[in-house]
Amino acid sequence: MFGIGEKRRAFFFEQHNGHQTARAVQQIQKHMQLMHEGVAEGILRVACRVGLFFAFEHVSCMENTLKRLRALPEYEVFSAYMAFRTG
Repeated sequence: MFGIGEKRRAFFFEQHNGHQTARAVQQIQKHMQLMHEGVAEGILRVACRVGLFFAFEHVSCMENTLKRLRALPEYEVFSAYMAFRTG
């Protein structure tokens, strides 16, 4: 967790290895549910905005995952709080 002034931010981080798009989508959906339920704030015991950083091993898996996520209605709500990268 880090802060900018009085604002607090926390991030979930996940590294996805392999080509399993369905598994990546399921994991991201779990993170969206946790963000919706305020689980991180409860664990940290401080009010904060929570985001997700999801790192992929393969570009093709990231592209396919994003394509599937964009079809989900809840993705639009959380997309501003998520970052996806490959390394």
